[in-house]
Amino acid sequence: VPFPGLGLGTHEIRYKATDACGNFSEEIIYITVEDNLPPYMVCIENTVVSVTNDGTAVSYATSYDEGSYDNCTPIHLQVRRMDDNCFADTAFQDYIRFCCEDIGFTRMVVLRATDWCGNWNECMIEVKVQDKLLPYFECPADITIDCGEDYEDLALTGQPQVTDNCPNIVVSSFDSLDFNTCSLGLVLRYWQVVDGVGRTAECTQEITVDNL
Repeated sequence: VPFPGLGLGTHEIRYKATDACGNFSEEIIYITVEDNLPPYMVCIENTVVSVTNDGTAVSYATSYDEGSYDNCTPIHLQVRRMDDNCFADTAFQDYIRFCCEDIGFTRMVVLRATDWCGNWNECMIEVKVQDKLLPYFECPADITIDCGEDYEDLALTGQPQVTDNCPNIVVSSFDSLDFNTCSLGLVLRYWQVVDGVGRTAECTQEITVDNL
C-alpha cells in the first residue's frame, strides 16, 4: 500500500527528489480516499415482540441487529414495517410499533444500516407479535340475598370487573346450586374471562340464599 493510514477525504501528497549535489524538485499530488462499500449486515432472522399493558409495543432498530458493521465508519440503524396494519411506520426511523391487531401474526420488517458516507444495506426480519398478559379479573363480592329475590339477577348479585390490554374479551359464568326443599342454600357462581388469544382468568362467587 503506497499511502497507509490515509483516512476518508482528500489528502495532499508532496514528492521531493534530491540529487547528490543538493539540487531538488518537488511535485504535489492529491489523493481522494472514498468509501463505496455498503455496511455488512448481521441480523436476527426471527424474533418475538409482546404488546404491553396499553396494547402496543415499541421495538427499536437495535433489537434486530446482531453485529452489523462497516469497513470504515460507525453505522446508523433504522427500521420500518412492510405493512401499515395499525401504525403507519413504513418509513425508516429509529423504532417501529405494534398493536393488538398484530397479535398472532408474523410481520415483516426491514432493518437498514447506513454508514457516514451514505452507503447502506438492508435485511428482512420476521417478527411474531404476542400477547403474554392475562386479563385483569376481579370477582364480585360474596353476597347474601333473600329467598324472594332472584339470584340470577346480576344487577343484584354483581358482575366481575374485567380489563385487558386488548379487546375481544369474553366473560361467562355457570352456577352450581345447593338448595334445600325450601329453596334456601348456596349458589356457587364460577366466572371466567377469555381474552383474544385464549388466555383465561377465573374466580368463584358465593351467593347465599336465606330467609331474611
